[in-house]
Amino acid sequence: MKKLLMAFFCFGTVMVTGQGLKVAGRVLSEGDGEPVMAATAAIASIKDSTVQHFDLTDADGYFQLSGISPAFYKLEVRSVGYQAYEKIIRIQGSLELGVIKLAYDTMELDAVEVRGQTVGVIISGDTTAYLSNAYKTNPDASAEDLIRKMPGMIVDGDGVQAEGESVKRILVDGKVFFGDDPSIALKTIPAQVIDRIEVFDQLSEQSRFTGFNDGNTTKTINIITKREFQNGQFGKAYIGAGPDEKYNGGGNVNFFNADQRITLVGLSNNINVQNFSSEDLVGVSSGAERGRPGGGRPPGRGVGSGSSSSDFLTGQQSGISQTESFGVNFTDDVGERLKLNTSYFYNSSDNSNDQLTHQEYFLSSAEDQRYEETYNFDSENDNHRINLRMDYSLNDKTSILFTPRISFQQNLSETDLQGMFDAADGSRLSTTQTQSTTESGAYNLSNDLLIRHRMNTPGRTISLGLRSTVNHVQQETLLNALTSYTSKEGTSDTTNQRTDAEVNTATYSANLRFTERVGDASMLELGYAAGITYNDSNKETFGLDVEQNAQLDTTLSSVFESQYQTHQWSTGYMYRKSSMMLRASLAYEYALLSGQSTFPTSEDLGRSFQNVLPSVMLRYEFDDSKNIRLFYRTNTQEPSVTDLQDVVDNSNPLSLESGNSNLRQSYSHTLMSRYGAANSQRGTSFFAMVSTTQTNHYITSSTFTAAQDTTLENGIRLLSGGQFTQPVNMNGYLNSKVFTTYGLPLSFLSSGLNFNTTFSYTLTPGQVNGQVNKSRSTGLGQGLVLSSNISEKVDFTLSYDGSYYIVKNTFQPQLNNNYYYQVASARLNLILPAQIVFRTDFSHQLYAGLSDSYNQQYALWNASIGKKIFLEDRGEIGVSIFDLLGQNTSISREVTETYVQDTQTEVLGTYFMVNFSYNFRNAN
Repeated sequence: MKKLLMAFFCFGTVMVTGQGLKVAGRVLSEGDGEPVMAATAAIASIKDSTVQHFDLTDADGYFQLSGISPAFYKLEVRSVGYQAYEKIIRIQGSLELGVIKLAYDTMELDAVEVRGQTVGVIISGDTTAYLSNAYKTNPDASAEDLIRKMPGMIVDGDGVQAEGESVKRILVDGKVFFGDDPSIALKTIPAQVIDRIEVFDQLSEQSRFTGFNDGNTTKTINIITKREFQNGQFGKAYIGAGPDEKYNGGGNVNFFNADQRITLVGLSNNINVQNFSSEDLVGVSSGAERGRPGGGRPPGRGVGSGSSSSDFLTGQQSGISQTESFGVNFTDDVGERLKLNTSYFYNSSDNSNDQLTHQEYFLSSAEDQRYEETYNFDSENDNHRINLRMDYSLNDKTSILFTPRISFQQNLSETDLQGMFDAADGSRLSTTQTQSTTESGAYNLSNDLLIRHRMNTPGRTISLGLRSTVNHVQQETLLNALTSYTSKEGTSDTTNQRTDAEVNTATYSANLRFTERVGDASMLELGYAAGITYNDSNKETFGLDVEQNAQLDTTLSSVFESQYQTHQWSTGYMYRKSSMMLRASLAYEYALLSGQSTFPTSEDLGRSFQNVLPSVMLRYEFDDSKNIRLFYRTNTQEPSVTDLQDVVDNSNPLSLESGNSNLRQSYSHTLMSRYGAANSQRGTSFFAMVSTTQTNHYITSSTFTAAQDTTLENGIRLLSGGQFTQPVNMNGYLNSKVFTTYGLPLSFLSSGLNFNTTFSYTLTPGQVNGQVNKSRSTGLGQGLVLSSNISEKVDFTLSYDGSYYIVKNTFQPQLNNNYYYQVASARLNLILPAQIVFRTDFSHQLYAGLSDSYNQQYALWNASIGKKIFLEDRGEIGVSIFDLLGQNTSISREVTETYVQDTQTEVLGTYFMVNFSYNFRNAN
């Protein structure tokens, strides 16, 4: 009978009773009085012990059950390693249970037989929790392998997505882990030590203190470890070597002792195993330039572009890389008042990347052009990153949070580019051959200070956030180029130059917030924020003669400074009661953009902007397992210093670029809705996300292609077939996305099946030869994942992802294009008799509708076999082969407002390796 009750408790039916009463409490350990995280609190029917409602305790031990009908119930609180707490309670009105203490239990949980459908997904307020015991993985699996099996989770070369949004931050037991660095946590934490995965939108530090949701959230995963490993040690070490001097070594070790935690990670290899932050790649992105050489304006415009790039690029750097890295993370609660976290990370990479590029431009039929490029890139990059977080409580009402960050980079890169423009009839218009060497150095310093104070009146708070950031990028580039124009026989141009570029940016801001509770369910917030950003860019280009004597080229040089000041006054109202939370805020923003060009000519610019910025959020919980959230936000974005700087970039002589001092800030509206539902009785889950962003004064590209020799208004000379691109403001940008996921168990296969459906629509305005072009891209994607839940010895995952895109443009409809991309893959991990381990993964990728030479399909097949050795199978020795079929390829398509681009990138070929690994686990 005891086993049966346990089975019903763990895997019973959740009955939805609509709006009703609440039961809340807090669970503490009887031994040390500490909060018990991840405990399950449930109320069950007295008649048949069927679980009616349940919740998981948070990091402070709190739980809340809602939607309860008046009756007698059996309250049950359980957690691994503790004795169960049971009590008969009568619920006539909402009930506060106070503190519940659990006593330690020496009984092994494994001795309890559990039958029934495992609960996989729990929705509690804004948090979706995935219980790890519902997703069986092999003993060597990482957190990344575990979340691949979870509905709504997508892991690919671009990073991790949860519920249709990119994950920007990963916590471990609610604590910061290597700063905002998702990849390290997913690759370091073993699946075996994880109790559950929580997905939520983390509020800003100021909002978490005041309790007033300001709408500034970050998609976050919180990895909750099993209690026995919260005081334990675990990690992994590995080494491998093969022919052609291939090698791979590294490991990680974690020392967890309650609040004190130390993690060490390291790797060294030349087989493209990488872990880079975007700030680590400053040299790769050529920060003081507008982008890598190429036809047309590449996406992003270097340092200070204002783009919303993530703090960590979990996808690999293109090409082939040799990488060395080391990191350490330390977390501790020092006494009762100080919570400390610090981390250091270093990496060094040597990257080689060869690319073939084809571009089709949206020009008129008579001016139609195609661009072909062969691009060879080699770089050496070194980076150091240091993060610190100090949370100090002066007393029970006042606290200070200090978060400084610092990073340093050095980069040396060499490029070799061969590009050519062809007319519609295939005749050659122009060619260029360029070689360049760039040496870069950069640093980034930032400091965040948050002062928080609670007043005697409940709900009354005041907080002040101060922030400063300083960025510096310095580059020296040597460029040698030979450009020929076949439309004019014998016309050619030789370029031999040195460019010294320096970009400095400093930002200082303050954010003052005051909150006041109004009644039992409402709160008001008043705020004032001010900020100022200083930018200065100094670019000097020198022509070099045969003896390398330098002479300043004023047409390619510029000294420019800008300031951007903002003042924002805001007021907000929040209502929270029972199952509903409503927040509405309104802000008035005054911004002043000023700039001064002091070379080659003196010119001042100044313009002001006034905007009203409304924001609304609604969350409604239908019951314990279903909720919906609606968001409406507005924001502004100023142009960067490189966008404003009127200086020519001739890194590709066929395609010149320049900034535009007449740019103004953009204004965006974003509307988003999320719905989530989980049925623990059936083991199903469903999530849907719909978002739309519309931008006025969007910063886009204006491209001019010279049909004949032309001198532009700014004095730039273009020969026939040449291009000139600069940023402009245009209205009409629109980006929409729909994402749905549905997960269900397949009991007859002991597996889970997840369906993901996506729809996207992007309208990007641009200018081509002075005429407006609107590029529309519509995408429809369908994916499915079948993952096993058989046992640790049989672990497989089958997946399919196909996407169909329709690309249309208004300027030249004959270049409208449909293309299709799909990838089908299989992963298999088997532990056979005699502890033989077999692993294999196979993927087939198909591209259709691209340029002729880019329509390809290929298969990538990797396999390994080994044997477990040592006590408890901690060690493993074996062999592995990468790309058994020798077909590995990398192809991508990009659609912009002025062209469509297909790119094929160099990839790693077949290699063989002998491997040894050792896992250790010590749970207390």
